[in-house]
Amino acid sequence: MKIFLDAFSKGPTVSIGTQAYIIAAAEVLERTFPGCEIQIFSADQEVDRWVFRNEKFNITMIPRPESAVKAMLALYRTAKHADVVVSLWGDGYISAPARMILRKTVFFRLARARSVLWPSSIGIEKTPVLRKLQRAGLSGFEVLMARDTITYDHFQALTLSPLLLVADMAFVLDPSNKERIAELYKQEKIPSDKKCIGLNISQLMNQFFIKEGMDYPAFAADLACFLKEEFDCNVLLIPHQIYPEWYKPKGVSASSTFGGDDRFAIKEVLKALDGAEGIYPVMGEYDPREFKGIISSCELMVGARMHSIIAALSTSVPAVLLGYSHKAKGVLNTLEMGDYVIEFTKEPGEIKTLVKKAWDNRAVLRASLDRQMPGYQEPALKVGEQLKTMLEK
Repeated sequence: MKIFLDAFSKGPTVSIGTQAYIIAAAEVLERTFPGCEIQIFSADQEVDRWVFRNEKFNITMIPRPESAVKAMLALYRTAKHADVVVSLWGDGYISAPARMILRKTVFFRLARARSVLWPSSIGIEKTPVLRKLQRAGLSGFEVLMARDTITYDHFQALTLSPLLLVADMAFVLDPSNKERIAELYKQEKIPSDKKCIGLNISQLMNQFFIKEGMDYPAFAADLACFLKEEFDCNVLLIPHQIYPEWYKPKGVSASSTFGGDDRFAIKEVLKALDGAEGIYPVMGEYDPREFKGIISSCELMVGARMHSIIAALSTSVPAVLLGYSHKAKGVLNTLEMGDYVIEFTKEPGEIKTLVKKAWDNRAVLRASLDRQMPGYQEPALKVGEQLKTMLEK
């Protein structure tokens, strides 16, 4: 059984969130089709193999040419020889979906490939012409799955079917066990004398702040101190996008791009903190299960990258998300947590007020997540069986 997992972008896969939903998807596929060959279109095989360093899937990396034309031809050949294409874009087409989606699914059709879209967020085109192009592209899939309510409603408005609302695959990724979490705490020199609050520090958010003429390191340092002092907890500064130390990215600077390493932003925040105690940076090169384990140990998570929040919610840790896209509100709405999304441009005082509300309500929120999570995760765990049924028709 050859399954083309269409998920990796034209750059190295360094987002912990992207790694999490790809690994979770591969796990579901392997469980449904034991021994299946999972084919992945890779722009950088060295990094992409590193993503699976602690996993045991039957992965075949197919080199992705730098030329767009050659890449499309390679995509066609890969799809043509696969038994099925599983597209898992996350939010890859949140901003420019019509042209890109149509171009991709045209090649799937030409290859006569059966294909499905697993849980993703798609941007909403504003003009009738672009919406028609978007619909034409998306209709190339036999099944469409939205991971957030806003994308789902948009698919409905485009009269697409069959259509399902299914949790992001990262929700079903298992975290590391308690023993491994304890080891990670020791490695990062995090004391166990107090409860912890996680604060995801994001180079992406750093760049958004710069565009708005705002000082992200100062903002994040102030928020970290607030969390420590207001709630008498240790604060963990947690990255959710990292480059392996041995890798030298081409044309990507950790200090000046949206695709940089979150640990650069952490270092900037540490400078702003100027030696403040009780705040601990997490700087190791861990896999998605290990990062999820660290996040699961926190009393509360405050984050800028959505998958850091997914890691929290899926382990029943209440969370506040600093939003910059409709995907965030749409995903949290599915768990009755939409009130805990706030735009990053809001006044720091408003953000702190919402964080305090989450802290004060954390027992109720945790109980709600405990109650909802099994039923919420179940459809994502069953997407493999749905795929198997589709292929048998």
